[in-house]
Parts: sequence; structure tokens; C-alpha cells
Amino acid sequence: MKILAVAVGFCLIAADVRARPPHGVATLDAWWFRNLTQPNGEPCCAESADGEPDCHRLDDNMVRAAGNHWEFLASRGLFGEQIGDDRWHAIPNEVLIRGRKLAQLGGNVVGRWVVCAMDAYPNGRERGLSGMLVLCAVPPSGV
Repeated sequence: MKILAVAVGFCLIAADVRARPPHGVATLDAWWFRNLTQPNGEPCCAESADGEPDCHRLDDNMVRAAGNHWEFLASRGLFGEQIGDDRWHAIPNEVLIRGRKLAQLGGNVVGRWVVCAMDAYPNGRERGLSGMLVLCAVPPSGV
């Protein structure tokens, strides 16, 4: 009985390993995120100083219309302690990726809002400087 349990366990582990893409093979989502660019051509997504990606997928309740622009909730749970402050922040219209530019990327492959933001003063905390710089934002299809 123990041999059968070990054999079944080994097969499950082997099947799990085979189900994953090989190391270094990018998924469609990874390609899409790597190809997001700001209006100036710079990448939207990178890794922040603490090694965390600066692009985040937002739930519907974290984005709202506010007059002639959109706002997003920078929750500490999602954006981390570095820039997350549990407050609403404006998404500047000039950083929205939509229309032809979004069509060139094949649309919004993740199907929900994506906001790429970083600390506006990465070395300014000790001087009391804080703020968030929104690099780009991608609305879900139909928005």
C-alpha cells in the first residue's frame, strides 16, 4: 500500500511539473505587460527598488469614474507599503492606454484595470517626500 501511495504521489508531482511552461518561456500576459509603454515610449512595467513589479491588476471596486477622469484605490495590500496608502488617486488621461495603441497589443488580455505606478520620490522618504507617479493605466475592454 505504501508503494502505491508513493507511486501515485510521484506521478502527481511529475504531472504538475510537466503542466508548467518551461523555465524562461513567456506567457501571453508576460509579453503583454512587457510591451506596455508610456506615451514617451518608456516601459510602463518594471521592478521597483524592492524588487516588486509596479503594474497591478485591480478589482472593479478599486476604480471609479470621477468627473472627466478615473481614480484608483492604492491599497497597501496590493501596492505595498512603499506607495500603497489606502487612498484614491487620479489616473491622468494622458497615461491611459486605449484605442489604436491598445489594439496593437491585442486588447486588454487580463480583462480588468491595470495601473502601473511607482514612488515619485524613491529616495526621498528620509526627507519627508512622498507621492505616487502613475506611469500608465489600461482600462478593461469596453471602458
